[in-house]
Amino acid sequence: EAGAAEPAEDRGAQAPISYISHTGRRVFAGKDELTEIVKALDDGLFDRYVDNVRGHKIAPYCFSFGVPNGERKPIAEVRYAPADQSEKRFLKITAESAFRTAVGYGFAAQGTLAAQDGGRTNCLLQDCLCGTDPAAFDVDLPDGRYTLLLVCGGADQATETTVSCGGVTASAAAKPGCYGLLRMTVSHRGPEPLRLSITAGGQPWCVNLLLIQKDAAYL
Repeated sequence: EAGAAEPAEDRGAQAPISYISHTGRRVFAGKDELTEIVKALDDGLFDRYVDNVRGHKIAPYCFSFGVPNGERKPIAEVRYAPADQSEKRFLKITAESAFRTAVGYGFAAQGTLAAQDGGRTNCLLQDCLCGTDPAAFDVDLPDGRYTLLLVCGGADQATETTVSCGGVTASAAAKPGCYGLLRMTVSHRGPEPLRLSITAGGQPWCVNLLLIQKDAAYL
C-alpha cells in the first residue's frame, strides 16, 4: 500500500490547526503535505481507543535513517513536533550502520549511500538516506506477523523506492521535498533476520523512517 503527499504550497494551502489528544495522537483541522505522514506515524506509535477499550500498539523497532543525531541541522520552524518525546524511540541508522549480530539490525549490503539533511520542520522527517545501488536492511526478530511502515522521500531530488520483504513488494515515488508511505504486512519464520531489500527505479531510492509493529494476535 503506497501513497504520496504533495507540498502545501502547490495547493495554496496554509498549515492546518492541530492539537494532541489524551492518547498522544494529533487531531487536525485541515490538511497539508505532512498530515498524512504524521497520522500514520501516530497510528504506529500510540494506542488506539474505541469507546473505553484500549488497543495496544507494539512497535519493537523504530528506525530513523539519515545523518548522525549530533550533526543534524537546527530546525528553524518546528511543525508537528512528536508527541510525548516519541522521537527518542527511534534508533538512528546512518550510512555506516552495518548489521551486527550483537546489535540485531543494520545494513547487510548497501553499496554507496548518501545522507541528506534538509533541516525541515519535523525532527523525524528532516533527514534521510538515499542510494542508487540495491541495499539490504536486516532486523533480527522472533517468529511472527509484522506490519512495516516506511516513510520514503524528502530528498532534494525526486526518488523512487521499492521495498521487498517476506514475499511482499511495495513502491513509492516522491517529488523533491515530498514524502511517500509504504505499508506492508509480512510473516517471519526461522533463524535468519527479517530482510528488507531496497532498490531504486528511474530515480534514487530514499528512506526516512521505518516502524515495525508486531501483530497482537501472534504474541
